[in-house]
Amino acid sequence: MDINLLIWSYLIVFMLHNFEEILMIERWYKKTYPRIEGMLPSFVKNELERNKSMTAAQFCFIVFLLFIPVSALIIITVLTEQYFLF
Repeated sequence: MDINLLIWSYLIVFMLHNFEEILMIERWYKKTYPRIEGMLPSFVKNELERNKSMTAAQFCFIVFLLFIPVSALIIITVLTEQYFLF
């Protein structure tokens, strides 16, 4: 299998994973978080409470900000064949 194909597939998997999170984040906070809140360590609970009011649109923007450098790094890696960048 070609190494470039594997590198491009990383970007595809990255985006599929994030699309799933974008679609489910608000529902997860409403349905699942109250049920497991008491089982979480305090540092996880504090972080989740801080981001509890985040909407799917806000999360989508954060994913977009991560997508830009990841995409740029993958493009540079494939074009220059400097695989250590990846």
